[in-house]
Amino acid sequence: MAKVNRPAQPSSDRLARLRGELESYLDEISLAYYQYGAGLSERFSLRPLAEKYHHLFSPDTIRSLLDWLRDDPSPEQDFSLAQLADALLDGYISSSLAEPIEQLSHTVATMKVEVGSRRVSWLSLPALVAGEPVREKRLMISEQELAGHATLSPPRRRLWLEERRLLEELGIPSVISRTELLTPIRHEEIRRLAVTILERTERIHREELYRVADRLGVASDQLHHSDFQYLARLRELDGVFPAARMQGLMLESLRRMGIELGDLPNLSIDFTDRPSKSPRAFCVALSVPGDVRAILRPMGGYQDLSTLFHELGHLLYYGHMSPHLPLEVRRLGDSALHELYAFLLQYITAKPAWLTGIAGLDGEAVEQLMPRLRFIKRTMVRRYAAKVVYELKFHRDPELGEELAELYCHLLTSTTGFYHDPRRYLADLDQNLYSAHYLRAWVGEAQLNRYLSRQFGESWFLDPRAGELLTSWWRRGQDRTLDQFLTELGLGGVDPAPLIEELAA
Repeated sequence: MAKVNRPAQPSSDRLARLRGELESYLDEISLAYYQYGAGLSERFSLRPLAEKYHHLFSPDTIRSLLDWLRDDPSPEQDFSLAQLADALLDGYISSSLAEPIEQLSHTVATMKVEVGSRRVSWLSLPALVAGEPVREKRLMISEQELAGHATLSPPRRRLWLEERRLLEELGIPSVISRTELLTPIRHEEIRRLAVTILERTERIHREELYRVADRLGVASDQLHHSDFQYLARLRELDGVFPAARMQGLMLESLRRMGIELGDLPNLSIDFTDRPSKSPRAFCVALSVPGDVRAILRPMGGYQDLSTLFHELGHLLYYGHMSPHLPLEVRRLGDSALHELYAFLLQYITAKPAWLTGIAGLDGEAVEQLMPRLRFIKRTMVRRYAAKVVYELKFHRDPELGEELAELYCHLLTSTTGFYHDPRRYLADLDQNLYSAHYLRAWVGEAQLNRYLSRQFGESWFLDPRAGELLTSWWRRGQDRTLDQFLTELGLGGVDPAPLIEELAA
């Protein structure tokens, strides 16, 4: 039998050049994304970068890395090369589709609609829905948002199909195959995880839905996604958490953990309101760890505060990384680990000790608030578990069209209890199965919270020793997967039991 030669491993010099050029590209595209999302530019300018870095995203380079990975090298090398290949693949797809991506981004950024006597950005509609106490008006605004999604579906669908074609040309049959090869996600494992969470939280969620419908004065089978947006906004807490108070609450919370944001000049938070600024908060690393920014458009309220703390988790993780770590460990890695720290910081604001000790709520108010916060979190986790199941089906056959729209509607409605319109079936897709990273991170956050509670008590976020431990983890960057990190702590990898126990309480 003839000997089959292994593909040649890329030389260390070649890999060093790839890392250097890729980091320059990531810095530049992050700047373009920041300027677009922060409302400093109406266009997400991809084409100049596509031309500048055309040589970096050579299909032959990507194929050679994929061939090496398929031949099963050592686990350490596999993880490092997989991160490089995944980032190069992202760059290749973005560069190849730069023109339609730019056009779609510009269309979305400039869409306007009439709401009452006001002409507003279409992007602002979710925030308007969440803040509208009158259900009839809420449904009307939601319908305008959905009409926009219907208009955007054809170009979105063309982009998904083009991405599928580009993957196939590189020998990758689907997004599922890509994530199996290049990320820690294993589609059967993540599907089982999603189904387990849904099954184990079903009964308590159904019982709570009746009470929620009662509070809204609506039949339980008539609940709409816009109703959940309103409930999650917790509008009655606006007076407790005005926009002007958020920065002070954040800084005080960090001080209690022994972290002074003023000692980290590489980190910044953009609170400035601009007309075309994205209503969706995000964190962007213009360089790691040299220049990391969180971008928010705060209007006040508990939901804004919770979002601020989520982005703070990303900000602190990036900002504490050693500049001497390799590119893969600083900028790439397992995304679930990043989301783990974002959720960990976010859910500090849902702890009774934080709400009383830092936010200043009285004990009775906190006691009444806790079931509502738990319902919101349970609904979000169930929603993303359903998205995982839906997106796995979508990526197996994205050409199904209407069948997928109906599947989306059925799965998301039945698992959350709130009607999800089929016109959102493409808008609600996360790139490259990112919903799976969110779900794994939620599971990991519950495990890590329990670990920290055992080490420092349930109010661990008020203990500087916990802050020291967190910063020691952050300095290491993304040098391991979420499963490896949890195993290292003696927690046995990703285990949904603590999350299920919390959500079923």
